[in-house]
Amino acid sequence: MPWAFGRFRRRYAELQEVGWEHAALLERDADNARNSERARLAGEMHDLVGHELARAALLVGALELEPALTAQQREAAKTARASVTAAAERLADVMQVLRADTDEPVATIEEVVARSGLDAELTNGRRTAIDGIIARTVHRVAAEALTNVIKHAPGAKVTVTLTANLELRITNGPAPKTTAVGSGKGLVGLAERVALVGGWFEAGPTDDGGFEVRAKLPERPLPRTTPTHVRRQSTEEEIRRSARNTVLITSVVCAVIAIGVPGYMVFDAVTSVLTPQQFAQAKLGADDDDLDLPLRTRVDNPLGVTAPPGTECRYYSTHANPFDSHRHDLHQLCFRDDRLVSKEWLVRRSG
Repeated sequence: MPWAFGRFRRRYAELQEVGWEHAALLERDADNARNSERARLAGEMHDLVGHELARAALLVGALELEPALTAQQREAAKTARASVTAAAERLADVMQVLRADTDEPVATIEEVVARSGLDAELTNGRRTAIDGIIARTVHRVAAEALTNVIKHAPGAKVTVTLTANLELRITNGPAPKTTAVGSGKGLVGLAERVALVGGWFEAGPTDDGGFEVRAKLPERPLPRTTPTHVRRQSTEEEIRRSARNTVLITSVVCAVIAIGVPGYMVFDAVTSVLTPQQFAQAKLGADDDDLDLPLRTRVDNPLGVTAPPGTECRYYSTHANPFDSHRHDLHQLCFRDDRLVSKEWLVRRSG
């Protein structure tokens, strides 16, 4: 029963943990949706408002060149054109902030390796263009992995491989011991970044004492499915199963106690009954083998009952029903050298 309740408690704690993970995931998805909406609004504002501002600047510039205008009017048109142009530039700056640098060019894998300063062997099997978000993920994984090589395995041989199906591997051989200590957060962040676009990530030591980082990325970012839903359903099912098992085990234990204890009392009484007739027929001095006695004796030998010295006493039930008013009565037979030397009916009333 303690095991069953402990298991149920553990499953319930797992469900709570899954709930917090699901809440964090929903919050992250909301942030992603908010950022996407900001980028969409930025694009629309740039296309609509920017176009109108450019058109207004062009018209004001044409007005500035009109020969029929006075010098004062041309100066006013020039000031208006400068103001519209400045507004368009401010709008472009705001759009850049809203778009969160999504339109900036992404460094290629060759550029990442070159910037690291490592003498790495690069194999790029990808010949077609890579989606922008996927390219940024490749950039991030490669840059972080090469930075770890510089910190933890300086001087080690490094190979970087990007296959045509976007499987990235950064492997380094064994290196002399280094005093650099890492927190491990970089690899955790990489795993989360790769998972966000629908890929998988793993990192670990190699057989030759080196280290390898592997990431498999999709062609396009995949919609973020919530694996916590699956885990939550599994955990909820485990909790329901654990609760059923707990109830079942508790019910079985209670049933065993409720049935087993009275059952054993009945068994003990029935199998150790010495009837009044058998008690009367037991003659003092008779040999043990000549007496008609039950195979079992009672297990509850009475306390405080005196017996003749040097004898071995046995106790038998007087009634087969252990629940009647005489359930505590006992027949006492005492033997010396296998011969009956004393017998007594012990009357014990409850309460």
